[in-house]
Amino acid sequence: MTRSNASLTATAVALALFAAQSVQPAAAQSFVRDAGVPATELPATTAPAVVRAPDGGIIVPVPAPANVVRDPALEEVAAQAAALRPGESQWLPGAPRSGMLLVVVDLSAQRATVFRGGRPVAITTVSTGSENRETPTGTYPILGKEKLHRSNLYNDAPMPFMQRLTWHGVAMHAGKIPGYPASHGCVRLPRAFAEQLFGVTSPGNLVVIAQDGSADALVRAGLQPWMAMQVGRLPGDQAMFASTGNGQSANLAMGSP
Repeated sequence: MTRSNASLTATAVALALFAAQSVQPAAAQSFVRDAGVPATELPATTAPAVVRAPDGGIIVPVPAPANVVRDPALEEVAAQAAALRPGESQWLPGAPRSGMLLVVVDLSAQRATVFRGGRPVAITTVSTGSENRETPTGTYPILGKEKLHRSNLYNDAPMPFMQRLTWHGVAMHAGKIPGYPASHGCVRLPRAFAEQLFGVTSPGNLVVIAQDGSADALVRAGLQPWMAMQVGRLPGDQAMFASTGNGQSANLAMGSP
């Protein structure tokens, strides 16, 4: 099998696995690029009937759930992430262990947050692409994983716990985190964090790379609007979710299928 055919086959397998997750409502995905309308002005169900993943292939999204819940801890978790020093990461206590897994990479902050069912479960510092080698924004299903991968492009450089996002040189993997963008385009993670993340992801899980953590930036990077409103930073965040008074978030009807 040629390298090209192998790549296409692996992509098809990854997308098939992704599609298999669509039995969960939160697996809806649109991959809309460069949306011109702010996320807060888009109905939660906005999504084409058929969409394309960044590396080709077709994904049919499922509608958003009737109620989209925003975790009231999002602002606190964002502050915790901002306080991390280069190379630091944290898995959050009491976080859910089930639900759709989503990784959000914030290029401007050099941080990433892992979500389960819309709730943050982990935060970490990252190092993304340096000048003229910038990490491309976009929403990508994980195409494949290798514990001991070596780069095909950069002198056989080690890329431990590699999770491939594209077939043209973008992946998440363990690497040095100096506190600023320093990679050739990949998303570097602290080694212990990369290993733990490797253990909980599956091909087809989504990684969105955006200029910042706002809902608008997440939509521009390709995340479906209702998902961006669930996990992204919104204007007037304090007023965007309700509380039952006992620390539990109340459901917000942001649109129904």
